[in-house]
Amino acid sequence: MQVESKMEARITFEKLEKTIINDNKLVFTMISYAAVILILTNMIFVNSHFLGSFASIAYLVINATFLGGAFFKEEPRWIRFALGSLVLTATIGLIGWIVMIVYNLDHLMSTLALCIIAAVCSIANKLSRHEFKMEFLIEK
Repeated sequence: MQVESKMEARITFEKLEKTIINDNKLVFTMISYAAVILILTNMIFVNSHFLGSFASIAYLVINATFLGGAFFKEEPRWIRFALGSLVLTATIGLIGWIVMIVYNLDHLMSTLALCIIAAVCSIANKLSRHEFKMEFLIEK
């Protein structure tokens, strides 16, 4: 029985990852933006640990899967997710640093940084599914 549950969990994660990566109608991008809005309302009004954790985990899982699928297609699934999480963390740090240099990093500016990161992750995911061939003509 335990073998079946492990197999079902594996199949479920595979389906979830494929569904997130094949975000044709931008559903998961919108869920990511909704998570950012939930994070903002939680920071300003609610101050709930549960709501903040839930929204942050949803944001991180979706965007780490986007980046893992975009940059690490040939790696195994868990390595792809771990490397996507690492790239997402570095991107959050970089965009947060840029926003902090340009303007003070408060609630609205951190929300702006998260929205920028969600857009970059979604665009990277979309561009990775299309093969671009760059050919340069070099004359001898």
